[in-house]
Amino acid sequence: MVLSVPECVLPLAAELGEGPLWWQGALWFTDIKGLKVHRFAPQTGALKSWDAPAQVGFLAPLENGHFIAGAQTGLLDFDPARGAVLLTDAGRPFWATLGGFTNSTTGRGTMNALYRNKYPAQVDHSNPRWVTENGAPCLEFDGVGTYLELPREALPSKGAFTMSFDIKPTSNKDQSLLVNGAVGRQTGLSVQIRGGKLYATFRDADWKTITLDTQLAVPANQWSNITLRYYFNDLTLAVNGKTASTPATFPANNIGFTVIGGGWNQPWFAGRLRNLHIVHNAE
Repeated sequence: MVLSVPECVLPLAAELGEGPLWWQGALWFTDIKGLKVHRFAPQTGALKSWDAPAQVGFLAPLENGHFIAGAQTGLLDFDPARGAVLLTDAGRPFWATLGGFTNSTTGRGTMNALYRNKYPAQVDHSNPRWVTENGAPCLEFDGVGTYLELPREALPSKGAFTMSFDIKPTSNKDQSLLVNGAVGRQTGLSVQIRGGKLYATFRDADWKTITLDTQLAVPANQWSNITLRYYFNDLTLAVNGKTASTPATFPANNIGFTVIGGGWNQPWFAGRLRNLHIVHNAE
């Protein structure tokens, strides 16, 4: 009798391996407890892994190259080229989620309140799509129900911050760019486009709402660089280097999530976003 001795082809110790799928010459599988998605190509021995935003039990391929991922929080649209989570060297507590809930990604906090009778009923997907423009990646928001969610304290409630990004709205409509809040109420900064101009409010710890109605134009169908700065002296907004400020000396009203693209009762953002950058100081 000849005995066949198994050979180890991948010394990967998954905490709970599941959902094996042979697809396009490679083995796809998940590590449920390890919060990973893996792709192993036996021909080359190459392994590629992605961080999962929640526990994922299976993958199902789609015609567009994406996968449906069966996750603890629901069915997710997984794009191997980009993923559904924005990682940062600051660590898991500051990972951002394309749609969904950051508490499932970071383990911190409650829901972002979008689903407390404030989210549109007929929505195809909540995650903005990865697209490429002039060779550079960006996120495309549909103006209906797509958003990017930053976890609590990505914009610190009791500290200075500078946030910058490029946006390209697809129309001149009034729309929300971002709002910081929790459980259905604003707890910090909210930024919108109103009448084609940048508009912001800040809810402070003294329960006052500070308003900054600027004359800084954010035109449709072209890229604009936006900078938001707060450092307990004033709140400053800038568009393509032109600035507007208002006095603001108190910290934010409370800890909150920051949702980009969806503003609760405000119109949703339609357009593209790129080059998102946040530091916890006043640059």
